[in-house]
Amino acid sequence: MLRVIAWEYRRTRKGIYSRLRREYVVDWEKNVAYLVNSKAACTSIKVSMYGVDAKDDYSIHFQGNKGVMTNDFFEAPGFFVFSYVRSPFSRLVSCYESKYHFDRKHLGKSKAALDFDYYLGGTMREDRGFRTFIFDVLLIPDRIADRHFCRQYDLLYDKSGKCRFDFIGRTEDMHDYAAIAEKYGFAPLKNYNVCDYGDWEKYYSLLTALIVRLKHGKDIRTFGYEEDFRRAMRSAWKGRRFI
Repeated sequence: MLRVIAWEYRRTRKGIYSRLRREYVVDWEKNVAYLVNSKAACTSIKVSMYGVDAKDDYSIHFQGNKGVMTNDFFEAPGFFVFSYVRSPFSRLVSCYESKYHFDRKHLGKSKAALDFDYYLGGTMREDRGFRTFIFDVLLIPDRIADRHFCRQYDLLYDKSGKCRFDFIGRTEDMHDYAAIAEKYGFAPLKNYNVCDYGDWEKYYSLLTALIVRLKHGKDIRTFGYEEDFRRAMRSAWKGRRFI
């Protein structure tokens, strides 16, 4: 795997390829744009903005005419630009369960968005356990990190450390989305892609919690998830999950 990562990174350094592409849903009539942040209620927000009765099968990601893909930040006079973030700890558990279990079980290989089948030459295709998944996330350089586990700070802040958004909410406090939906005439928020994996902190050992803190420290500090780190550490210590 390390050889594949090194090859992908060399390609990126040459300017050929980068995983860090920003996807926006832009409503040009209402002057509002949403940055899609994978595994942070993005399906629910897309359905709300499109105002459709979508199936719970990722189909919303492939329909509509409001999608904009860019390496840059969206900027337009008079636009309200927003996004949502999620705790790196629960986000990684959700990513693991979704891509290795939920999608394959409920959608089937022919329909599921099996992102890891070809990513990094398929080195992450097979489920090797949550701990190995966290090790992979640590080793993969930020520039080629998959959108489902990339650092959220890198999506929302420019290289000078300036936030480029009018509003950044947290999925743990989605009640504030109701005001956005009401102001711009979006549909009420519904839950999609809900993985029933129980308490996310039970997935972590002391080591893996520290790895997430090391890799996603900017997310934890910037968006206020220090308590989630302590929660993961307390759970691991109580359950004697050291490695």
